[in-house]
Amino acid sequence: MGLLGDTSKLSVAFDGSSYNSGASHYGTKVCDCQSKGIYNCTRKRRFSDPEATWGWDSYRNQWFYGSTLFTVTASDSPYDLPIYMRIVQANRHDSVTTIFALRDIHSIYHNLTFKHFIADGAMDNYPTYDLLKHYNIIPFIALDSRTKLKFDYPHPDILCFDYKGRPICPV
Repeated sequence: MGLLGDTSKLSVAFDGSSYNSGASHYGTKVCDCQSKGIYNCTRKRRFSDPEATWGWDSYRNQWFYGSTLFTVTASDSPYDLPIYMRIVQANRHDSVTTIFALRDIHSIYHNLTFKHFIADGAMDNYPTYDLLKHYNIIPFIALDSRTKLKFDYPHPDILCFDYKGRPICPV
């Protein structure tokens, strides 16, 4: 129906979004120790969100307790429709989830051809570039600002652009 754009050369954007759990990371006491005057109870507690973990939200520069929603979006489509969504633990880095997401979308959408991979600096690592090369996908990844490596020559598998889309790798 054309909702995803050209499925013979699909561009996909990968990113994770943190969301806070409404649960307490302390849990809820299920014993009657407090009524007996025991305030330092070490008995088991009930957790309303047992899957929640602590994670770092780099966008807001703060810790959060909850999960991460990882989404792959068909970025060429006129509607930016998500084609893959997965909830993962907050303490899992987006670059790790990316590896699983790439495998999953290739097995789920075996009839689509993925041409471009768009992501932020969290995916700026050689294993991701190697996997994209294996799948024959062109990466458009923001270079991680903490990277200390300076290129004396352009790396054959990495495209370097500034924020306006101009090539910045030395030729």
